[in-house]
Amino acid sequence: MKRHGAALACAALLTAQAPLPQQAQVVSHPSFSVCRNHTLPAPTREQSCRAVLDGDQAGGHAAAAHSALGVALAQQGKFDDARAEADRAVALQPGVWQIWNNRGLVLSAAHEYDAALDNYAKAIAQWPGQSALFLQRGSIYLAMDKLPEALADLDRSIDLDPNDAYSTELRITIWLRLRRYDDALNGLKATDVLEEELGGAANERCWVRAVAGRELDTALADCNAALAAAPGNANRLDSRALVHLRRGEFKDALADYDAALRADPKAPSTLYARGITKLRLGDKADGRADIEAARKLAPDIAVAMAEIEVAP
Repeated sequence: MKRHGAALACAALLTAQAPLPQQAQVVSHPSFSVCRNHTLPAPTREQSCRAVLDGDQAGGHAAAAHSALGVALAQQGKFDDARAEADRAVALQPGVWQIWNNRGLVLSAAHEYDAALDNYAKAIAQWPGQSALFLQRGSIYLAMDKLPEALADLDRSIDLDPNDAYSTELRITIWLRLRRYDDALNGLKATDVLEEELGGAANERCWVRAVAGRELDTALADCNAALAAAPGNANRLDSRALVHLRRGEFKDALADYDAALRADPKAPSTLYARGITKLRLGDKADGRADIEAARKLAPDIAVAMAEIEVAP
């Protein structure tokens, strides 16, 4: 589970795009399958999408190719070109919800949140039964720190698709930020789907219980299981460190934070938490140095960590 809601929201925005529809009646351009395969690197997809559009066989694939090209460009930070491609796609084929969804992804990636919300409002008006549209709009609200609006959209997304892993994880993230720990812990009952779709369900359970400060023996067992499956994983070491911190096992917490930072030296939340741990151990100078280093990497880190009750 990502440590900050905005980061998790952005991750969902450009990795959970809906597959673009095939046009069965049109002979497929040889590059189209690569263009629309969002698991491939963005530069590869960009090149293939351009090959489709530069040829004379795009036909019914044109809108989907423009849409996929827009997402590939956005993933490379080419937002002006991405926006233009997404607009072309909607203009060419306004009756396909996935194309509206991809335009929302492009606008969100460019941090044009108001335009993205307008895009999703229009899409939801046309397709009120598409869970992905509520997921993506909820992700935008979360990135904007509009937690009640985000929660309402994620509730609707899960109502429409109870097995959606991203919506489930994002909703637990919001409950944790709102300190609705009972809801977050109850939400863990739905995380069996995460084991298959996202991986690391044991780490998710560990993290939620660590943030809530409850069932810490169970949390530690889950973290140990998660690390047995992926030794040295920075995210999982960070989770176990928080369990140790909550239990007052400061030396064990420090050892895990040190290991996590060896794997990911510039993780501001881990660096900040290590600073707090050093303060608890009486190492004032090094503790303050870690906290200051974390603030340089992420100026709002103290606020974010205070949300999970990790503070001096």
